[in-house]
Amino acid sequence: MACPLTAAECFRKYVTARLPVAERGKGWWSMRCPVGRHGPPLRFHAGDKVHISYADLGHCPESEIFAWLVKQGVPGECLKRPKDRPGGKPQFGSEDGKLADAILDVAFGDGTSTERLIRATVLALGGEMPEGPMVDVLAANLGVKPRIIYKATEELRRKGRG
Repeated sequence: MACPLTAAECFRKYVTARLPVAERGKGWWSMRCPVGRHGPPLRFHAGDKVHISYADLGHCPESEIFAWLVKQGVPGECLKRPKDRPGGKPQFGSEDGKLADAILDVAFGDGTSTERLIRATVLALGGEMPEGPMVDVLAANLGVKPRIIYKATEELRRKGRG
């Protein structure tokens, strides 16, 4: 869920009102690092891409700082994501690449935007064609008639049989 506040409001509510920070100028605030035992401070700034960005000048792991800030009540969705988050980058195989290519092909292919959305959704869900009551559910959720679902998936159905 996105934060309903502006970046400046979010920063004031969760950083300056809750944390022992001091203003350093040019929009930067700082405090002693809560996870390390070093001299350089932890710095905060109201960000452009996220509401709250931070930088530990002592190079403590960002994931530890992120976790500490969340414990202090700062919403995780408002914080810069740690680069060293546990688990690292997800590994994608060639099948994932083929699926992504197929989804992009139908998303930018022929037909109305509704038809392309239906085809991309079907592919993303494993390519299983909606049948019977599932067509009615999908049609109702998209606000279209069931025949639109069948029309949009007609080509995918032919490819699946051939």
